[in-house]
Amino acid sequence: MSLPFLLLLALALCSLPACDATGFVPSAYPGRLIVATPGGDVDFFWRISGTGADERGHFALAVPTTAGWIGFGVGEVNSGSMPGADIAVATVDAATNALTVADYHALGYTMPRPDCRTVPSDWVGVAASRNATHTVVEFSRRLAVTDVDEDRAIERQSEGGAQKFLVAWGTDGVLAYHGRTDRAMFQVNVFGTDAPSKRIDALRRDPNVEVLRWYAENLTIPATETLYAYTRCVDASEVRGLHAVGFQVHVADEANRKYLHHMVVEGFTGANCRGRPVILWGVASAHVGMALPDDISLALDHASYAVQIHYDNPGLDAGVRDSSGVDVFVTRAPRRNQAGVLTAADPAVQTRTLLDAGYTSIDYDCPGRCTQQWRDDITVFGELLHMHQTGDLMRTNFVAPDGQTVLATRE
Repeated sequence: MSLPFLLLLALALCSLPACDATGFVPSAYPGRLIVATPGGDVDFFWRISGTGADERGHFALAVPTTAGWIGFGVGEVNSGSMPGADIAVATVDAATNALTVADYHALGYTMPRPDCRTVPSDWVGVAASRNATHTVVEFSRRLAVTDVDEDRAIERQSEGGAQKFLVAWGTDGVLAYHGRTDRAMFQVNVFGTDAPSKRIDALRRDPNVEVLRWYAENLTIPATETLYAYTRCVDASEVRGLHAVGFQVHVADEANRKYLHHMVVEGFTGANCRGRPVILWGVASAHVGMALPDDISLALDHASYAVQIHYDNPGLDAGVRDSSGVDVFVTRAPRRNQAGVLTAADPAVQTRTLLDAGYTSIDYDCPGRCTQQWRDDITVFGELLHMHQTGDLMRTNFVAPDGQTVLATRE
């Protein structure tokens, strides 16, 4: 499992030679995804069973190899890449097809490490089979995890977003570097819903919802690797009395999608997009929209607004023009609950502290004497962590008045 590259994904019925592997029953898995990689097609199968703490994921991988090891990882929720992944490594006995599954985790683009606590393992080997071209491994695990430091839960993402996975394989008898072709990153919603697009479509059809189009205006993307650009500054007078209920990326030209690294909707404390910026919504390259829950809206009560667009042009392409941006869905009447944004710690990733060798942590604290000044109780319904590759793991903890710590998010 290594650096990401472009994948072609397609939902399809099983047509791979692996589907004829002895003992493997594709119909046991209602979910199927073909992942095209330079090393050959991988067929990923899944189903979810149980409820609550007993909810389990059942997975099968049909991989174009007849020897060695197969790795399957649950990727970090934002990048989906190897650093931070929870990995199962499977080996199959050549004589008996006996399956062995070991629990690993990755801290970087390096050899994964065995989990310190291996009993009980979250991964359970179920079966393995082979034919002349493919190996199929089947395993299951609880979606929740027992070790939050080295394992990663498989969770329903906000607004029905996809879960991110990795697969890699090698012909060595022991775990080793997989090379540049025998690996892939992919994403799929294993819970089988399409909530983002359906809820955004519902907003577009709602006669009480209006759309503000905050787009770039025929902007020239320079032949440089990175550009941070802003859309036209929107004055408070243009949005006075409006309440945001959803956001969706607008891609003006599909050929330009590859340049759109991320977008951030910002509200400013001063006019003319000056003063302190507050992030109201952000989205990375997956471009998944967000519709707020039906009883929540966000008042547009800042002094001004703009959308920051990060253009990524590693090929240094010249002459590209773009008018992409964000559709902001608004209502004129507030909903029952009003949303707000709390920014804490180091959201701009400007900490310059050098980390010592080994495990080191930097703690940021928002003490109770601050939260006690809030006029109302709050309910946290969403969260975004941001640290690029400054660290390997990031957490937000809420501490209750009785001193009990509740883990809110782990990256």
